[in-house]
Amino acid sequence: MPDDVEALLAPLHEFHKRSVELLALAHAGDWATFEERLAEREAGLSVLTESQFLIAVAKADCADELRQGIADIQELNDQIVELAEQSKAQISADLKESQLAEKGIQAYEAGKAGR
Repeated sequence: MPDDVEALLAPLHEFHKRSVELLALAHAGDWATFEERLAEREAGLSVLTESQFLIAVAKADCADELRQGIADIQELNDQIVELAEQSKAQISADLKESQLAEKGIQAYEAGKAGR
């Protein structure tokens, strides 16, 4: 890819790189850092939707590269969503288990106090 095209598509590549980093954080379950990095990534989104950027991509005949890059990012986002949903389900299950344990402790203590 020529340097000028590479420079033109740099915002797309940066957004993709940040998406890969977010996926790694999601895999690690580091949701606090994920949230920080997500805000940083989203700040770069506006460049990808600016009219001048899109016109420059079209004039450079790079629409296919842009389309593919966006599709790749969407695939990463889908994986992130899946991991977030799994994490949410696990947290919910852990919370229910904790609540049941707490009820069991309370019942035991109530029974013990009644003796």
